[in-house]
Amino acid sequence: KDEFGSGYRLTLVTTNDAHAIAALRTFVRDLLPAANLVHAFGGRMVFSVPRLGVPLASIFRDVAAVQDELCILDWSLSRTTLEDTFIQIVNADELETAATATSPDRS
Repeated sequence: KDEFGSGYRLTLVTTNDAHAIAALRTFVRDLLPAANLVHAFGGRMVFSVPRLGVPLASIFRDVAAVQDELCILDWSLSRTTLEDTFIQIVNADELETAATATSPDRS
Protein backbone atom coordinates (compact mmCIF):
# COMPACT_ATOMS: atom_id res chain seq x y z
CA LYS A 1 0.00 0.00 0.00
CA ASP A 2 2.79 2.45 0.85
CA GLU A 3 4.62 1.72 -2.41
CA PHE A 4 1.63 2.01 -4.76
CA GLY A 5 -0.78 4.15 -2.74
CA SER A 6 -1.69 7.47 -4.24
CA GLY A 7 -1.81 9.51 -1.05
CA TYR A 8 -5.07 10.79 0.38
CA ARG A 9 -8.78 10.91 -0.30
CA LEU A 10 -10.57 14.19 0.31
CA THR A 11 -14.32 13.70 0.55
CA LEU A 12 -16.57 16.74 0.61
CA VAL A 13 -20.34 16.87 0.91
CA THR A 14 -22.30 20.00 0.05
CA THR A 15 -25.86 20.77 -0.94
CA ASN A 16 -27.03 19.39 -4.26
CA ASP A 17 -26.90 22.87 -5.78
CA ALA A 18 -24.94 23.58 -8.97
CA HIS A 19 -23.47 26.82 -7.63
CA ALA A 20 -22.34 25.23 -4.36
CA ILE A 21 -20.79 22.29 -6.21
CA ALA A 22 -18.96 24.57 -8.66
CA ALA A 23 -17.68 26.79 -5.83
CA LEU A 24 -16.41 23.76 -3.93
CA ARG A 25 -14.63 22.35 -6.99
CA THR A 26 -12.97 25.73 -7.54
CA PHE A 27 -11.91 25.85 -3.90
CA VAL A 28 -10.30 22.39 -4.08
CA ARG A 29 -8.58 23.22 -7.38
CA ASP A 30 -7.11 26.39 -5.84
CA LEU A 31 -6.15 24.71 -2.56
CA LEU A 32 -4.79 21.48 -4.06
CA PRO A 33 -3.89 21.93 -7.75
CA ALA A 34 -2.63 18.33 -8.00
CA ALA A 35 -5.90 16.86 -6.69
CA ASN A 36 -8.05 14.89 -9.13
CA LEU A 37 -11.79 14.41 -8.93
CA VAL A 38 -12.34 10.66 -8.58
CA HIS A 39 -16.11 10.74 -8.58
CA ALA A 40 -19.02 13.00 -7.83
CA PHE A 41 -22.65 12.29 -7.20
CA GLY A 42 -25.08 14.96 -6.17
CA GLY A 43 -23.29 17.10 -3.64
CA ARG A 44 -20.71 14.43 -2.70
CA MET A 45 -17.26 14.69 -4.26
CA VAL A 46 -14.20 12.54 -3.72
CA PHE A 47 -10.77 13.82 -4.72
CA SER A 48 -7.49 11.92 -4.93
CA VAL A 49 -4.68 13.98 -3.41
CA PRO A 50 -1.04 13.01 -4.03
CA ARG A 51 0.87 12.45 -0.81
CA LEU A 52 4.00 14.36 -1.79
CA GLY A 53 4.03 17.95 -0.67
CA VAL A 54 0.56 17.90 0.86
CA PRO A 55 0.33 20.39 3.73
CA LEU A 56 -2.18 18.47 5.86
CA ALA A 57 -2.49 21.14 8.55
CA SER A 58 -3.33 23.79 5.98
CA ILE A 59 -5.96 21.55 4.37
CA PHE A 60 -7.71 21.13 7.72
CA ARG A 61 -7.41 24.85 8.49
CA ASP A 62 -8.55 26.05 5.06
CA VAL A 63 -11.52 23.69 4.76
CA ALA A 64 -12.68 24.56 8.28
CA ALA A 65 -12.39 28.27 7.47
CA VAL A 66 -14.78 28.06 4.49
CA GLN A 67 -17.08 25.32 5.75
CA ASP A 68 -20.08 27.62 6.30
CA GLU A 69 -19.37 29.88 3.32
CA LEU A 70 -19.23 26.95 0.86
CA CYS A 71 -22.08 25.02 2.50
CA ILE A 72 -19.84 22.06 3.36
CA LEU A 73 -22.12 19.70 5.26
CA ASP A 74 -19.48 17.04 5.92
CA TRP A 75 -15.91 16.34 4.91
CA SER A 76 -13.02 14.00 5.61
CA LEU A 77 -9.39 13.53 4.68
CA SER A 78 -7.96 10.04 4.89
CA ARG A 79 -5.15 7.95 3.51
CA THR A 80 -6.04 5.79 0.57
CA THR A 81 -7.20 2.35 1.57
CA LEU A 82 -5.75 -0.95 0.41
CA GLU A 83 -8.85 -1.33 -1.79
CA ASP A 84 -8.23 2.11 -3.37
CA THR A 85 -4.65 1.09 -4.11
CA PHE A 86 -5.73 -2.25 -5.62
CA ILE A 87 -8.33 -0.56 -7.85
CA GLN A 88 -5.76 2.01 -8.98
CA ILE A 89 -3.27 -0.72 -9.95
CA VAL A 90 -5.93 -2.74 -11.81
CA ASN A 91 -7.19 0.35 -13.68
CA ALA A 92 -3.65 1.32 -14.68
CA ASP A 93 -3.01 -2.21 -15.94
CA GLU A 94 -6.26 -2.22 -17.91
CA LEU A 95 -5.39 1.11 -19.52
CA GLU A 96 -1.93 -0.16 -20.44
CA THR A 97 -3.37 -3.37 -21.89
CA ALA A 98 -5.97 -1.43 -23.91
CA ALA A 99 -3.32 0.97 -25.22
CA THR A 100 -1.08 -1.92 -26.23
CA ALA A 101 -3.96 -3.73 -27.96
CA THR A 102 -4.97 -0.67 -30.00
CA SER A 103 -1.50 0.58 -30.97
CA PRO A 104 -0.17 -0.52 -34.37
CA ASP A 105 2.66 -3.06 -34.39
CA ARG A 106 5.88 -1.18 -35.06
CA SER A 107 8.13 -4.15 -35.73
